[in-house]
Amino acid sequence: MEDYAIALGGGGARGGYEIGVWKALKELGIPIAAVAGTSVGALNGAVMVQDDFDRAYELWTSMTAERIINLENDIFIKAGKKKNRVEKFKLVKQVISSKGLDQSPLKQLISEIIDENRVRNSQMDFGIVTFRLSGLKPVKLFKEDIPTGKLVDYLIASSCFPAFKPYEIDNNKYIDGGFADNIPISMLVEKNYKNIISVDVSGPGRVKKVDTSSVNIIYIKNSDDLGGILEFDGERSKFNIELGYYDTLKTFSVLYGKKYCLLAPNKSEEVICSSYPEKLERKDLINFYLYLGLNLDDKMSARDKFITHRVIKAIKLYSDKPLNADNTLTAMAEICAELVGIERFRRYTYYELVDKIISEYKASVSDKDFAVYSKLIHRFIRRDSSITFDIDGNTPLINRKYLVFFMPQLTVNDQKVIKYRKLLSAALPKVSAANLFLSFILSAPSY
Repeated sequence: MEDYAIALGGGGARGGYEIGVWKALKELGIPIAAVAGTSVGALNGAVMVQDDFDRAYELWTSMTAERIINLENDIFIKAGKKKNRVEKFKLVKQVISSKGLDQSPLKQLISEIIDENRVRNSQMDFGIVTFRLSGLKPVKLFKEDIPTGKLVDYLIASSCFPAFKPYEIDNNKYIDGGFADNIPISMLVEKNYKNIISVDVSGPGRVKKVDTSSVNIIYIKNSDDLGGILEFDGERSKFNIELGYYDTLKTFSVLYGKKYCLLAPNKSEEVICSSYPEKLERKDLINFYLYLGLNLDDKMSARDKFITHRVIKAIKLYSDKPLNADNTLTAMAEICAELVGIERFRRYTYYELVDKIISEYKASVSDKDFAVYSKLIHRFIRRDSSITFDIDGNTPLINRKYLVFFMPQLTVNDQKVIKYRKLLSAALPKVSAANLFLSFILSAPSY
């Protein structure tokens, strides 16, 4: 296998994602020849070059803001207690506009973790990006360009994002490398690396354009929200690490799926679970419209077009490819699994995921709370006044899990139920898609 170089992006507290990417690359046995990083990407990169995965994992999963920032006057503690976003922003801005946050805890932490000799003696190449205020000049340095004894200083200079005080080295002040190049692919291209893995954590900053026509680049980007750039929290980092790990396995086609981590089923599972529909057939498309009281071959009103479009659009968000017969039901299964609370970060085949959904359905519909909720919805459907949903979920009627499990029959003749389904599709299209998916599954021959 050919060697790869990695470009690690900046993004503050979102950096745990890059540790998850690293975990997957190690598991896949992908050889790394070089790492270039900006800001937190530079810090993670130095630990990667040292090959200290366990240390990096422990650091991120026990992370607190106090380990990074000197919380002068408890400003961030106060900000955290403020519910009003405007007030919270004003408190943070107060510190930033006066003199900036003190990053001395970060320097102490980096000094404890980074062994300059190990970085310099590693077989891996290593580069960082920072930005010098004097002359407003981007500074890109590989380890051979960094003066001996100054590696920690330049790592801090690279990660000195705008909330921090500028960091001084030899009478020059530096700020975050994101002002120069937040994902330093350009450094690696300029040094003639031909296989590059780009890791983007959606951090703020400029990404320098570079001609990559003669380079093989694999792009890895977070598929879900990673939190704020100052949200230094161990539990949040655990989620980000898991996301980075599974996003990477999907990028290298070990797994597939938008939210969930799906494996191709083996032959024995295909035989056992063949009763589960996996591909969309024309009869399913007909049933989709019948579910909403519509006929596929009839001309639809503008309102009905809007309703069906809402549901289809929601399903499309769970597929990286255009919807077709092969991937539509998988996308719907992921929506259903998410709404009913199936564990996300573990590996499933499509059939195993459906099994989990069915098990959750059977457990829920036998629960007395579900019976009470169903009576409430039936009463809601039967009343004569106009049916409306509180989309924000501020009324007892919005329980997404129970709505998914409510009346999963493909076709009904009751016009009030059809009216309810149309309203559900317009107001909560993901819930409608999940209920429809469950209806498809339960209408299969084995049910």
